[in-house]
Amino acid sequence: MNGFDSSTRDGLKSLEPNYRYKAFMTIMVLCSSFYFMGTTGKSIDANVGIVLVPTVVVLAYILIIRRVRFRTIVLLHGLLIASLIIICYYAVGGGLGSVVNNISAVAYIFLFSQLNFGRDQYKYLSKALIVLQGYLGLYCLFFGLHDGLIGVFNSNSIGLQLLINLIYIDMYIHGRRRWTKYLINLISIALIIYTRSRTPLIIGSIAILFVLYNKKHLIKPVFFKIGYWFICLGGVAFPIAYTKLFSMYDSPIVTALRIWMKQYLHKDLFTGREYIWGEALERLMSSSKSFLLGIGSHYSEEAGGNFHNSYLSIMICCGLITYFLFALYLYSFFSKGGFSTHSIQRSRLLYLALMISGITESTLFTGHFAILSYMLLCSTNTCEPLEELQ
Repeated sequence: MNGFDSSTRDGLKSLEPNYRYKAFMTIMVLCSSFYFMGTTGKSIDANVGIVLVPTVVVLAYILIIRRVRFRTIVLLHGLLIASLIIICYYAVGGGLGSVVNNISAVAYIFLFSQLNFGRDQYKYLSKALIVLQGYLGLYCLFFGLHDGLIGVFNSNSIGLQLLINLIYIDMYIHGRRRWTKYLINLISIALIIYTRSRTPLIIGSIAILFVLYNKKHLIKPVFFKIGYWFICLGGVAFPIAYTKLFSMYDSPIVTALRIWMKQYLHKDLFTGREYIWGEALERLMSSSKSFLLGIGSHYSEEAGGNFHNSYLSIMICCGLITYFLFALYLYSFFSKGGFSTHSIQRSRLLYLALMISGITESTLFTGHFAILSYMLLCSTNTCEPLEELQ
């Protein structure tokens, strides 16, 4: 005898999956948090983080959510992309780090696409992120902003993490004491402004518009499909347009834009990305082999493996074929649930907003930002409609 009657055992059994999901979410938040542990965290991330985080994610998934069944078609699609990534590596060269990054992105999509999160699980995740939000706030205030850095971190990285945390907190924290939520919002928005991160400010503004419209109106599924593929195309088109704009450096329009940005945003229009993107695009278009299979992550010493664009990063390392199959793979996850409820639509609209960050950041599909972004897409019909969340 173990001291429990049959009804008690049944009750414990019914609570077990939720307990496991919460444990899984705790580990994922820790994976996303350790990067911001000052110099130590950044050193770990630079040396072993590229392997450590994917390994922890996979192990946590296997050990905690081991009852989830894999869909064969999803597994085969993922294996095809992973195989192409390895083939491209041997065909054009590049770094092993880029191979690990790209395969990790495929693995994350495969693992998270099998999960369904409900309101209680998201609420737990949001509470955990409030703790991370508080830590980042103290970090910002302690170190201050100096030449685009807060401590040892780029202010854009901290600004984006603040925004992702805020999205979860706004979506899933509800209760009688709303003043606490409003206070967290005000502090978070103030911190994002403090970091002077342009991309999080743009994403945050778009996310607010999305949520306000979706609050009472369901959106036709076709608009989600158009939005997704428009951003996937725009993610590659933007570097082309940006380098073209740089070629018009002395024109009156470009000069006026640079003056306006320096005056109001305290940043130059051109940040150095134009050289990295320009060289990459020139080499990608140099031959059909380069265009289809990529040019490898070591094509530029100046880039140092960071191409400041998540979409172009895949094109650079693996070419057009792999990029298209990867976008299709992610879309199968993005479209899970059929955009049928307010809950699903809100999570997808917010993910579309986050996809904009991939135009200037290389961590949309892998790393600590990707983990929390993919978890946003685990919202399915098991979640209550938006009206019940208010």
